[in-house]
Amino acid sequence: TWPSRLGVGMLGGLCLVMLAIGFNPALGARLYFHPAYDPVWRGLVAQLVHLNASHLLMNLLALLILGWMAHGMGRSGALPGCLIVSALAVCLGLQSETPALAWYVGLSGALHGLAVWLALELAWQTPSRPLRLAALLICAGLAAKLGLGARGGLLANLPVAHNAHL
Repeated sequence: TWPSRLGVGMLGGLCLVMLAIGFNPALGARLYFHPAYDPVWRGLVAQLVHLNASHLLMNLLALLILGWMAHGMGRSGALPGCLIVSALAVCLGLQSETPALAWYVGLSGALHGLAVWLALELAWQTPSRPLRLAALLICAGLAAKLGLGARGGLLANLPVAHNAHL
């Protein structure tokens, strides 16, 4: 269907833009989001900027996996809209933090929103109780990780805005 093709095309275009910014560090540095004084649209753009190649590749891989899951569930047409809403929620949340965050980049906060959306979609769509339970455990696991402030992983040495992932 055309919404599905549009969603896949937009996902591909988004990946290309993220790669293009990743190969131009000077451009990326100009696109950082400063929540205390930048407008929300700057926050949307800054989510396409990443701190280094590991950060970029991790988010690209997560985006492609979530896109593949959405496509498999017949929801790839809704993916761009859900990603925009999730990214907007990250921007608004960052702007309301006190004290204000100095700067922000990266897509992982919005990707957490997509993961929860897909898990809830799976729980809603499937007649299988084990799959529903798995979907709800994904949501609970993400919430527990964020609530407990789990740190470390591939980005252990980078500054992570943990509240952006809520």
